[in-house]
Amino acid sequence: MAIAARRVINIFLSPSFHTTTKAHSIVMPVTEFATLKLKEPYTTNNEDLRKLFQSVAKQQATWSGYPLTFYHNAQNPSLLHIVSGWKNAHAHQKWIASEENQKYLSVFDPLLSVEGLAHVDVDFAQVPSNTQVLVFRKRASDDEETKPANGTTIGRQPAWAGEGVDVDNPKDFYYFAAYDNFDESTRAVDDGSILRRVYF
Repeated sequence: MAIAARRVINIFLSPSFHTTTKAHSIVMPVTEFATLKLKEPYTTNNEDLRKLFQSVAKQQATWSGYPLTFYHNAQNPSLLHIVSGWKNAHAHQKWIASEENQKYLSVFDPLLSVEGLAHVDVDFAQVPSNTQVLVFRKRASDDEETKPANGTTIGRQPAWAGEGVDVDNPKDFYYFAAYDNFDESTRAVDDGSILRRVYF
């Protein structure tokens, strides 16, 4: 994630972080799923913030080869999510530690905090580019009551659905369902979150 806070950077740079628990995290494409919390009084409508996100999106996409997509949480608009792709988790770690990314830290630190970051073993290329609504749910991978479609949809057939573990924390399991529009029929889901696409 291009705008990781210093505490997240320190985790990525620690030796223990690089001891991956899954070999495929090194060789398989992953989806970056980052959760950011905007600090008051900033919102996604702030022009300066929008320009910064535009800059970050361009630079990270050049590095990773994947576009960045942004979503705000319909139930909590202060939460912003970055969803993007990487060749593997290690490639993302290299970007986070890069000098170019470090330059963004001092700029974004007063504006937002990082609430979470996962590298989900789902190929980002599978997510439809015209996705306007993304429903996600997080569960422990050993939760026997968790079912892929249970509580993940919003009453309509999704354009795409996928699931996978966080390769850095394999006990965390993520379910996603993508939709191409957002209307009044879209409602909250049990134990899930509805994310609405934001363009910068």
